[in-house]
Amino acid sequence: MLAAWSGNRTEVAATHPTPTSALWDYSIVPGVKWTMKQVKQESGQAIVEFALTGLIFLTLLVFILDGSRIFWHCLTVTEAARVCARYAIVHGAHSTGPVGPGNYTALTNQIKSTAVGLDPAALTVTPTWPTGNGSGSSVTVIVTYRVQPITRLFWPDQTFTLSAQSTMVIQN
Repeated sequence: MLAAWSGNRTEVAATHPTPTSALWDYSIVPGVKWTMKQVKQESGQAIVEFALTGLIFLTLLVFILDGSRIFWHCLTVTEAARVCARYAIVHGAHSTGPVGPGNYTALTNQIKSTAVGLDPAALTVTPTWPTGNGSGSSVTVIVTYRVQPITRLFWPDQTFTLSAQSTMVIQN
């Protein structure tokens, strides 16, 4: 139940702060009081803190995105090596369009169409048939790719060489 007001002016002044009273100070942290003068002196501090933390956050974000892009290239190179080894085992010496030692341009074209998002000029394909191109022989496809990070500002002329190898047995 609400207490009745007695009409006393000092009672209102005691419960409601005025701009000149000590209760008008800002209290963000319990036990710490700031006056309007102190708040005005620290008004640019938030902008400086945001600029510093924002710069660190954006730099970290760019590094994470660049690392993710390089990891995506690594996965693409691995998948391209696997797909091309599969292409080589299906197109053995007894197939209608054989791929083998000295004749692997179709394999190179296959890998360049499989490796979506990679620069074909930076992609190297090295297929080997250690025991020939007949059924039961093996084929090894090694794919290498040179990737440059977006964050070259921190590492000038830095490149990473990604490599993947896939070995399969020729079925046809």
